[in-house]
Amino acid sequence: MKLPSDLRLARRFAALLAVGLALTMAVNPYLHLISDPLPWRFLIELVCVVLYFSVFIVSWNAYEIHRKSRSVILALGFLCVAIFNFFHLAGTFSLISSPGYQQTTLLFTLLWKLTAALILLLVGFEKKSGELSRLQSGWLLELALTIVAALSFLVFFYFDQIPPLNHSGSWPFQLKSTIEVILIGLMLMASGLFYRQAKTLSQVDERKEQTWLFLASFILAMSEFCDLRNNNDLLGITGQLFQFIAALCVYLSIVTVSLRAPFLQLAQARKEISKNRTRLNGIIQTASDGIITINAAHIVILVNPAAETYFGYEPGQMLGLNLDLLIPKNHRGGHAQHVDQFGKTGVSIRQMGMQYPDFSVNGLKKNGEQFPIEASISSLLEDGERFYTVIFRDISDRKIAKQKLEQYHRELSNLSHSLQTVREEERKHIARELHDDLGQLLAALRMDLSLLEKRQSDNIKTQPIISSMDKLLLNSISTLRRIASDLRPRALDEGGLYFALLTLQKEFIQRHQIACELNAVETELILNDGLSTTIFRVIQESLTNVVRHAHATQVWITLSQTDGKLSFSIQDNGKGIAEQDFVKHQSFGLVGMRERVRALQGELTITGNEHGTCIEVALPITSEAPQP
Repeated sequence: MKLPSDLRLARRFAALLAVGLALTMAVNPYLHLISDPLPWRFLIELVCVVLYFSVFIVSWNAYEIHRKSRSVILALGFLCVAIFNFFHLAGTFSLISSPGYQQTTLLFTLLWKLTAALILLLVGFEKKSGELSRLQSGWLLELALTIVAALSFLVFFYFDQIPPLNHSGSWPFQLKSTIEVILIGLMLMASGLFYRQAKTLSQVDERKEQTWLFLASFILAMSEFCDLRNNNDLLGITGQLFQFIAALCVYLSIVTVSLRAPFLQLAQARKEISKNRTRLNGIIQTASDGIITINAAHIVILVNPAAETYFGYEPGQMLGLNLDLLIPKNHRGGHAQHVDQFGKTGVSIRQMGMQYPDFSVNGLKKNGEQFPIEASISSLLEDGERFYTVIFRDISDRKIAKQKLEQYHRELSNLSHSLQTVREEERKHIARELHDDLGQLLAALRMDLSLLEKRQSDNIKTQPIISSMDKLLLNSISTLRRIASDLRPRALDEGGLYFALLTLQKEFIQRHQIACELNAVETELILNDGLSTTIFRVIQESLTNVVRHAHATQVWITLSQTDGKLSFSIQDNGKGIAEQDFVKHQSFGLVGMRERVRALQGELTITGNEHGTCIEVALPITSEAPQP
């Protein structure tokens, strides 16, 4: 597999440094070019401390809300390295006046190198970088600073209790040398991990990060080797230079990802904005609804082809027009103030034409023709300037269809009312004929039969026949009266609505054995024939439904008159009407009641629950009901 170019360059650079280290070690015994290397070493280490602090600052501030776990580990790790290295630098500088700090210098040297090795190894083993929130990052920062403070306290206050580490041949010196060898191994292991990851990564930024970290780990290992073999100043300065190069590589690895990441996100966001703008423009241009956007001065700044077609303009002609040119003259007064007031309410979107029953407004075409539209308006504040967008559609066909439907409905309602009136008239006529003519004939026939029974009183054979005929005539008369009463209650014509309801209540209780309570004032029920008939039929049909469906044991009928309206209700304690019962195709009784009430401009409401069903009706008693 061919290596990426940047990884090949990094490998060559590492090999070049290794060769340079070998040459330095070869000539090291023969060269003594620097008489006083301490200022140079101090300057190099100071630059390294600055770079390590920069690694923390850059990585920590690169992300606003979420941070990559790899960046957080590197940032906190090299913050600890910078602090330990600073203490090491301070100890080295203080050797001029206080040689006792040499022990602390060696301890801090081991601490920062061990921290750097562990951090690089930890990052190398992390296969996938997750995300950490700001709160989680803050906890990790506090934990890292706590550990650094604790270790620094132990080193500063207990360094004299640790055996000297710089006495050749002592066991502390051997332990120090062993730790340095382990550090070389850890750093070489980390460099191997980063090198292997850089070979397999396809994303350029991630590969560059691993490449820089590979170089940093490898160069730190060589720097540690220089310190391990440090027997003169030249090799020590070489190790310091390697530390500087390693710090620079770590800094560049952070810059590769942490600094470039926001710019990459910005570029990605710009692409998304461009893509969304193209998509939104396509939606606007192909939408079947008209879309118009105006500014605070009510000048059209955006319009789609559908809107131009609706208003009869050529493409591009509506841009720059004042919105008033699209509104009929009789509607322009105060329209600008209404729009501005809507923008001040803080409501983002609202249906237009809320003052009209059908929520429609009129638009004005280029040729002066008006047409109805259904529209909604939305408000948006952008950079201190208010913009309004209107989305609308032409509802001319819908309005015509609605007018035709309303006309058909009125005609059907009038037809239904006419049929009900004719039906009541026929019922009244048939009931009168049955009661007055056929009923009288049956009564006369029974009287004649009574006379015949008296004359044939001594005829034992004919007596049973005459008695049976009398019973049949009596049953016929009762059946005739019941049929006539069902067709048209005589009490409604003779005694009025109150008397007819009392009769209906009595017959309902006798016939069905269901308690029925009537609450009404007779003087409030003196009404014209149309109202009386409607109220009686609605109550009669309601009681029939109670018997058929409710399974109730109690019914309450209440009538009252207030504010020019007669209100009545029929309440039962049955099982209650279900929602699906309202849409049954066989519910002609409910439809008949509703049509009767609607014909008199009344309102009918039916509610039901587990406690029963309630039918409430409100009728204007000032309206003139047609007389049957």
